[in-house]
Formats: sequence, C-alpha cells, structure tokens
Amino acid sequence: QGYVQMVKTGNYQQALNIIMERIPLPGTLGRVCPHPCENECRRAEVDSPIAIRDLKRFAADHADLAKVPIPEVQEKDKKVAVIGSGPAGLTVAYYLRQKGFQITIFEQMEKPGGMLRSGIPDYRLPPAILDQEIDHILSTGIDLKTGVEFGRNLTLSDLNAEGYGAIFLGIGTHKPISMGIDNEEADGVIDAVPFLRNINFERTNDTRKRVAVIGGGNVAMDAARVALRSGADEVTVVYRRTENEMPADHEEIVGAKEEGVKFINLVSPKQVMVENGHVVGIEVIKNELGPPDDSGRRRPVPIENSDYVINCDMIIPAIGQRAETANLLKETDFALTKWGTFNVNPITMETSVNGVFSAGDAVTGPATVVEAIAAGHKAVKAIERYLNDEMEKFIEEQKEKPIEDKRDFARVPKDAQPVKRVESTFLEPSVRRKNFEEVDCSFDEESAQKEAEKCINCGGCCECKLCVEQCQAKAIDHEMPDKIQQVEVGSVIVATGFDPLDPTPMKQYGYGKYTNVLTNLEFERISNATGPTSGKLLKRDLNDPLKYTDPPKSVAI
Repeated sequence: QGYVQMVKTGNYQQALNIIMERIPLPGTLGRVCPHPCENECRRAEVDSPIAIRDLKRFAADHADLAKVPIPEVQEKDKKVAVIGSGPAGLTVAYYLRQKGFQITIFEQMEKPGGMLRSGIPDYRLPPAILDQEIDHILSTGIDLKTGVEFGRNLTLSDLNAEGYGAIFLGIGTHKPISMGIDNEEADGVIDAVPFLRNINFERTNDTRKRVAVIGGGNVAMDAARVALRSGADEVTVVYRRTENEMPADHEEIVGAKEEGVKFINLVSPKQVMVENGHVVGIEVIKNELGPPDDSGRRRPVPIENSDYVINCDMIIPAIGQRAETANLLKETDFALTKWGTFNVNPITMETSVNGVFSAGDAVTGPATVVEAIAAGHKAVKAIERYLNDEMEKFIEEQKEKPIEDKRDFARVPKDAQPVKRVESTFLEPSVRRKNFEEVDCSFDEESAQKEAEKCINCGGCCECKLCVEQCQAKAIDHEMPDKIQQVEVGSVIVATGFDPLDPTPMKQYGYGKYTNVLTNLEFERISNATGPTSGKLLKRDLNDPLKYTDPPKSVAI
C-alpha cells in the first residue's frame, strides 16, 4: 500500500515511483483495471474497499513519468525479441531492459499497444495516455519495429540467425470466434474486434442505425457504447443468460444503460436475417437457465417454439477471441491447448520450443490487463535465469518457494470509523454519448487524499522505501530477506524494553502545553547524533516546534 500512503501525504511523484516498480502502464491500468485487488482490501471490514485503481490513476496523472528513477543498467550482450506490444510484451520488454538485456519489440500494427490501442475505446483510455507511457518504456533503450507480422515476414529461424538468445510471444488473442449460425458472413455483420479496431485505430466508421451486439463481456459493452458514439440510433445487447451472469464489469453495464443501450437477456442467436445480401435482423430463441456449466454459471437451455426476430441492420458479435497461430505453426510445431493457446510450463512460461516463452492472453485466452502484466513478470524472471544458464536451479527454487499469506499480518483497528467511499465524477450521459471524451473525470486532490487516508496499513510496512533514501549511513537494505538463524551462546540477557509512560495527565509539569517540556526518550532522541539537531542541545521555538534556536541556559530533570 506504499503508493496509497504517498498519495495521502501529497507525495505523488514517490507514489508513481513505487507503482512503476511493478506496473509499466500506471495511467492505463488506473483506468481499465477491474480492480480485483479490492476484493482483498481489509478496509471492507469497516465500510468499503479503498479505491485502489482510482488512486493509481490519480498518482499517474499528478506526477512526471520522466522523473521516475530507472535502475542503473549494466549492459549485457544477450538479446531478447519481444513479439507483440500489448501489456504482457511491454512488461517483459521494460523490466528485462532494466536488467541490461538488449530488447527489440516486433509489432504487427503500425503503432504499439496491441489490444490496449485497438480494442479499448478512447472514452475509457485516451490515446495520449497510452502514447506517453509507451514512449517512456521505449526511452529506456528498447528498439521498436512496427508493421512486422511474426510467422509471415519474420520467423523463428530469422530471429535465431540474428542472435536473439530468447524470444517472448505476446501475440494476444485478436482472431474473433464465429457464432456458428447461418448468414453470419452477410453485409452488416462485423465482429467486435475489427469493429473497435476500425474506430479506435484506423478511424473509419461504418456504423449503421440499428445495431445488435451479441455477447455480455466487456468487449460487448465497449462495442455497444462505441456504436452509439459512432452514429447508431438504437443499440441492443443480446445475451443468452441473465444480467447476473454477465461477465462484463458492473460499472460498464451501468454506463451502457445510462447512455441508452438496451438489453435483451435470456436469448441466443439462431440465424442472421438477410434481404438482398444485407442484414435486416437476427432471429433469436428464448432460454431458461439450467444446471451450472464448467464456468460455474447456469447453462442457458433453449425453449422450444420461442424464437422471434430482432430487427436491425448491423450485427456485432462479441462472443470471444482466440490467438492467431496458423502462420507460426507453418514453421514451428508449437504445442497448443485445446483452446488454441500456447501450452507453457506454468513455472517458467516457456513454450514447447526451447528458449521461446509466452504469457498474457496468448496463454490464458482473453483476460485482463493486470493479469497480462502479472504473467509478464513471471516470464521476466524465467527469461533472465534462462539467459544466465540457471533454468534448472530456478525451477527448483520456485518449487520450494512457500506462498506467503499476509492477510492476518495486522488486524483492523477497533477504533476505525466508517467513512463513505469517495466516488469519481463522470460526464453526463447525454453529453458523453455524443463524443469520445474520457467519461471518468477521476478525483480532485482533496478527494484523493481523503480516500487514501482510509487505508489501515494492514500489510505492515507500506514499502514506500523512504527510509532507504533518508538513512545517510546507508545502513538499510530493504531487499534483505528474513532469515532464521541459530546462534551458539552461553547465556541470554533479556532487555526487551518497556512501554513509556504518557506524562500528559500530569498537568503540573506542562507536558503537551510547553514545547520545551520533554520526556526522557524525546531528550535522548534530540541528543543523539542522528536526531533532528545532529546531537546538539538546542532550544525548541515556542511558536514553531520544528525550529531550534540557541542552547538552553539550564535544564530541569
């Protein structure tokens, strides 16, 4: 919770510095993350979780990326090729570069960012924010080559010939999954992935007046809200289960409804209705919920003779994506899962091909940005050890490494009082549905600090590392791991200290009233060489407790 504490004190630059130790895209993640960490926030035992994501965005928006310290790099002669510049690829490139490796990113599109750029609408993630953060990543000495499609005009053999010691595949899942119904190739049917890419990336617009979006995930919500902003008069989301089973984030569903998107639940598409080659509607059948399926959600069961037609002139399926691996498999026989994703070693993230690693959506299927970043960090650790010829040792270490559970490290303070969670402000629905301006206006400074003050520091040390900076003797090693040692001794002297007496109730001494009335421990601190006056006995100013003047003439003990 280090950056939360820094926001509380107004030290936004240090907050960003802390975030960047693990997150290469703080402003991006602060906008699009579904904040699963809030489910573990101990503050919820008092009132509601801390607005962790929103505070991350606030810190990123109120600090300078150029001032984020980059570790001094000891250049290595080993090269790593990163295929794809989505969140997993950018994470691998940024943190491997900090370890001194020579990094080249190969990106198929003309601009880096992957699905962050082509799939997330501008009203959720302004391109300027993404550009700024990617530029910072590249400024550390990373080469970027765009317009290069791996498997077609760049192969594994090419990279091996160029001397790349390791290869990371972060190709994502950009290929749409078919609905499997009649006439879905008709004019007016376009999957959500190319639809969003056309609007976000290529800036083309073929949106028609009556749009039906098939699906219930975040991509479906994005497509529906973008269709409204692109000129559609009527947008309807068609989903085969109830709203309770929708995988989309609740805030995205609410946002879509506020902007006028309609929802028809418990129906499944049967066929696309066509006249003269153009879409005129979609035939659907009503469902009822049966027993749970593999996802844990109740299975939609069609109701006989309940089919009907939803009139529309454009259909946007948003039922999922998969990795495009056809060109890769022509040269190299990668082992794939039954879902068409790369089958990797869960410890090392290495594929079936030696020296080739993968993470993110290309391994898990479509998931969140923060999950891709986390998987990227796993790959960074493994690739570093692989290039240092320590892979076997690394695997053994990971097998033996215990999982640390800090949830019971600190209890919720008994005197913690409920405080209402600070909420972001949003553009009015009637205004925002007409343009692509950012919808979430975030916090003002007072609100951000107020929300950060709610943190109860349940993790113990907040990891701000300011102690390292302040210790002039450089005696603090913050990365030092805990060790249990057995020491041979002849005797044990217990000197564990005591609880100091609070002299405030003893009014006759004036403690707490006069600045020059001190306890013995405070006096010892002042007389210490590391104290506020460097060991000199100076007099505290009556009007300013932090100011010290001439030495006192006498002292009463």
